[in-house]
Amino acid sequence: MICVTANISHGSNALTYAERGGELIHANGVWGDATEIFEDFKRLQDRNDRAEYKSSHSIISFNPKDDMSKLTNQDLIDISEKYAKAQGFDQNQYAVYLHLEKQHTHLHIVSNRITNQAKCISSSNSYYKNKDFAHAMEKEYSLVPTNRIVRDTENKKDFKEIAKEFKPDNSHAKSIKQVLDICIADSSSMRQFVKKVEQYKIKVHQGRGIAFTDKSGASVKGSQISREYSLKGIEKQILQRGSTINPIEKMSQEKIGLEIDQQSTQQEKGIESSYISIDSFNPFIGETGNTNENNDEDIDELMGKKKRKKKRFKR
Repeated sequence: MICVTANISHGSNALTYAERGGELIHANGVWGDATEIFEDFKRLQDRNDRAEYKSSHSIISFNPKDDMSKLTNQDLIDISEKYAKAQGFDQNQYAVYLHLEKQHTHLHIVSNRITNQAKCISSSNSYYKNKDFAHAMEKEYSLVPTNRIVRDTENKKDFKEIAKEFKPDNSHAKSIKQVLDICIADSSSMRQFVKKVEQYKIKVHQGRGIAFTDKSGASVKGSQISREYSLKGIEKQILQRGSTINPIEKMSQEKIGLEIDQQSTQQEKGIESSYISIDSFNPFIGETGNTNENNDEDIDELMGKKKRKKKRFKR
């Protein structure tokens, strides 16, 4: 099991996405379709003018090897309720959607961070809460344990070896891909896409290609997931979406993108912004082509290194 969560300013879009590809199986303090649920959210959110991110979007992904036939709908509802309690929003409004369209079953939980007392609940230590919760559920429901790649600072393990262990079909890649799908569907530009992905605590490395690192330190190139998630593939998907949405929706998306850009220049309240450092290894070789030749400049660009200029001496 892998759990990810992000505090967001666009709760209506998260609800629409979750409803579009899934089934509402549980709700707390709300009812109806995505639009009606968000209207219920907004009644409380309008009472708090201090919080920037008034909604939260969480994803609980089960391991593809899990025998889901052993879990009933009530089990999934129970898991979602336990998750809400673990994250501290069990007394708040939230909706749970079951998605089965991928190779692995997953739940989307969209919650209102604003309480009935107009206070915003804390989201501190959400990464560690997610990790502990996943371990607890794997034991309680006899689920397949998920390997989580973390930085081994004590043993100084070779990170190139760790990168080789990271397969694009494991739960890390599936979790990252799931977030990418959400953000592509909700973006009208590449810049907006990057901002949305980073709200889910996934670091984006963009040069001639694109790669992603999640909070645990696991990294994957976009092209390793599939061609659709290479830099050109993502740009193409965003462009195609831009040509199909109506003008009103497009204006709304551009407004949301502007808000995110403005927010990114300030300190992001309620969101943990620390990422695992990857300075000591590089899994991004070969992003732009079929070979791994002549990519040193790309690597330096992805890792944020400046190219040194050679000094020339006059004779």
